[in-house]
Amino acid sequence: MVGTTAPRRAAFSSIFLASVFFCSQALSPSAPAPVTQTVGRFLFRTPTFDTDKQLYQAVQRMETILNTMHRLPAREGKTPQEFTTHAKLRYLPADYDWRKRNLQLVKGHVTFVRFVRKSGRITLTAKDKFLIGKKYKWQYVMAVVEVAKQKLNIIWQGKHLKSFDYR
Repeated sequence: MVGTTAPRRAAFSSIFLASVFFCSQALSPSAPAPVTQTVGRFLFRTPTFDTDKQLYQAVQRMETILNTMHRLPAREGKTPQEFTTHAKLRYLPADYDWRKRNLQLVKGHVTFVRFVRKSGRITLTAKDKFLIGKKYKWQYVMAVVEVAKQKLNIIWQGKHLKSFDYR
């Protein structure tokens, strides 16, 4: 049973991780060269992994290296490990009830990356479906919810396509 399915699954996992990493690079400000080189050296130098365990070990090595060696300008030039050593824990209020789903978002925005189906629709959450247009089928769009304005903006390749009321 282990013979044929494990390597195929592990190869898929490495492809998935690579696509997630490179997609996140495309959507966020470009990663500094040292990060890209480190990820390439420690995770993607093996085109496929024979087992899930090898993939897991490679990811663990990469995570350790990034947490201990990569200095972040937003964190005063400290590595994530150095920053968290002196960071104060922030506790939830004593009256916080985790069973309530009202997260009380009052400002900011939430960004989703969504695949446009053949029908030209995207699904934001289980109940929220929006028609973007068949012109954009089989492509990815960014759906940005502006919480304070209760608006959903659809962006494709940096171009604003549509806006929807989102309550």
